Amino acid sequence: VAIPAVVASAVYLILFEGLRGVYTRFFAPRLPASKDGQYPHPGLFAWVPGILSVPEEEVLHKSGMDACVYLRFVWMSTIIMAVLTVLAFPILSSVYATDDNDKSGLLILGLSNVKQQSNRLW
Repeated sequence: VAIPAVVASAVYLILFEGLRGVYTRFFAPRLPASKDGQYPHPGLFAWVPGILSVPEEEVLHKSGMDACVYLRFVWMSTIIMAVLTVLAFPILSSVYATDDNDKSGLLILGLSNVKQQSNRLW
């Protein structure tokens, strides 16, 4: 299930990277070209630092309140999920790894290592 999603994402990313320099009026209609007439962020993935450094006031001015609130929500959700992952992974992997099952390697860190009627399951 994950492999087709990764392939589709890679295809879309390659298409975006290839077409964004050719069709600048489509991909950046409000962004003026630089002084020499070149696209503002030429190069592979050169747009990422530019996107991450846009101040919130500029997003509010150019895109509106909805986009600003949405981007803030996505950023806060990313931070919350990163913190919860860092906290939950060591706890859950140690609970799963200490059950007496016949798994080996990385399989001992998964929920499949816990037996069906174990007290470790909630």
